[in-house]
Amino acid sequence: MNPLKAKFLYYRDVFQFFKPYSFEKYSRTKQFLPMFKNYLTIASRNILRKSWFTAVNPTGLSLGLLAVLLLSPI
Repeated sequence: MNPLKAKFLYYRDVFQFFKPYSFEKYSRTKQFLPMFKNYLTIASRNILRKSWFTAVNPTGLSLGLLAVLLLSPI
């Protein structure tokens, strides 16, 4: 087969693979805002449902950071 024809057939196959909607401009705000709202909903449910874990987790994080700061040479 002619190399030029082979390249043409290859490119045709590649472009037929993609659908027209895949060339739309990517918008992060279309995906970010609903996802962020979902994250906030899940976080608020977990805070209300697991209040003990919510209190222990930041306390442990702050103690861990304090230990790293005290042990690190400045």
